[in-house]
Amino acid sequence: MQRSFNLIKQVSTKEEVDLCAFNQKAWLPNQEDILGASEKMEQYCQSVRVVPISSDSSRVLWYLLVFKSFVGSSAYSLAWLTSDEMKVTVNDILKEHQPDVIHCDTLGLERYVEREYWPHLALNHHNVESHMMLRRAQKETNPLKKVYFFREAYKLRSYEKRVCPAVGINIVVSDLDKKRLLKFVPDARIMIVKNGVDISYFNSKKTQAIPHSLVFAGSMDWYPNEDAMLYFIRHIWPKIKESYRDASLTIAGRKPSQGLRKAASHDPSISVTGFVEDIRPYIDQSEVYVCPIRDGGGTKLKLLDAMAMGKAIVTTTVGAEGLEIKNKEHVLIADDPETFARMVQTLFEDKKLRFHLAQNARKFVEKRYAWEVIGKDLLAAYQLVKK
Repeated sequence: MQRSFNLIKQVSTKEEVDLCAFNQKAWLPNQEDILGASEKMEQYCQSVRVVPISSDSSRVLWYLLVFKSFVGSSAYSLAWLTSDEMKVTVNDILKEHQPDVIHCDTLGLERYVEREYWPHLALNHHNVESHMMLRRAQKETNPLKKVYFFREAYKLRSYEKRVCPAVGINIVVSDLDKKRLLKFVPDARIMIVKNGVDISYFNSKKTQAIPHSLVFAGSMDWYPNEDAMLYFIRHIWPKIKESYRDASLTIAGRKPSQGLRKAASHDPSISVTGFVEDIRPYIDQSEVYVCPIRDGGGTKLKLLDAMAMGKAIVTTTVGAEGLEIKNKEHVLIADDPETFARMVQTLFEDKKLRFHLAQNARKFVEKRYAWEVIGKDLLAAYQLVKK
């Protein structure tokens, strides 16, 4: 969401934008919310059209979709966006406006664009979907889920092999994702348009941090985020508390699961906030930002946000992958519980190191990851497929 909004905002400074978007009820549950979001986007778009997701209308329909994706040939992450209304809406826009470039924001949306337009289509990959699903399958311990995820990965890879070489340009968020995609679609045309951060919005107010306080921020209904914090609570947090009884942890983000709440409920020094209107005060008042991500793909916007806020960060190799950051210069990287806990404890004790990492992180994102910089790269990608 953050990437999509900011790229639209940047492109609108040079091009006319017509937006056609799916609405997920979890984000905008009623018509008033949809209208408010549409009015916001009309500041940057000459037209905005919103289409509901069919499987959102009923839990029964959702379960049926999951079952069909398990036994059928279509991957769930593609099938859940099936919509006759979207097909009609997109065709109407194409006929009315005859755009120079069609930007599809994720794999599977290109099916709503007639093949004649595909040479002028930019397909955005937030992650390499098949790689992310394969990684999840390899980590899964439940045999039934493991089979399901491997099947999803296979179906997604087959789909990527068919689609990616056929579109005008594939947009990925990092050199690492470019290499991953080229391994099995070597004839695909690919350009890197990195994730970014709003450096004006994510800017520290220099709030006095609470001693020995940690924070993680991210949507908790995204599997890699929940997995990361369950792992942290179970395997890293006890090691930190052995040395720092006053240590506190805030987990901020929408829709935390009952499993996460239960894991945190045994320790009053862990706060699970759920959705918050403004994440910046939670980051600002914490001494250290932790990002123990073990799964997922792409690059982590949450890490860029924390870097822009001038936070000392401890993350994993997976958390840092795809970003051009260096261990001990911009962040600290640790991949096992003992090392991760020790890195956190080091930052609690070493004020100079916290300051050094924070300053370097802020300067780094200002130079390489500001949306104004990223927007220029996207416009350059569009030039390759313009009519």
